[in-house]
Amino acid sequence: MDQEGDHETSWCVFSIGSLIIQLIYYPTLANFGGKFGTDRVFPWKLMPSALADDNICIKGYPAHKCLLPGEARGTTTNSKSKGVAGLTQKEVSILMESLKAKTMYVEKVDVKEREKVLTSQRPVIIGEAPPSDYAHPCARCLFVDGHIDYNGPSRLKASSATTKVKK
Repeated sequence: MDQEGDHETSWCVFSIGSLIIQLIYYPTLANFGGKFGTDRVFPWKLMPSALADDNICIKGYPAHKCLLPGEARGTTTNSKSKGVAGLTQKEVSILMESLKAKTMYVEKVDVKEREKVLTSQRPVIIGEAPPSDYAHPCARCLFVDGHIDYNGPSRLKASSATTKVKK
């Protein structure tokens, strides 16, 4: 990978890493009167535009297990995103595991596709293929304008081990 690619990967890992630090370590530091350099909250809902601005996307995001940046947990129209604080501890762990396993990764967007990304015709975050029993046929994708669709990678096929019935 070239230096530019290294920088982009570092940015994304730093961004998601910042999210994890905020959720796990900020409360602990506050209990001991400490600070983590700034009181600013991680701009989680701004991640799609930041990715588009840097001409990169995230692939393999565990969207069937976690909220996407800017997504609200509630189903009412009055629900608002709580930013990274809206993620559960389980979701943070899932994101951390996806990073460690390298199933979630950053990819450079082809310059020819940039306009499609900026006009929300191409997603900036693409979910990983969901399990065979997922309610939708494909993974969720997040676009720079904040809308989400279910046109990502198809569900995984059920393995014979999970479909065999013991006699």
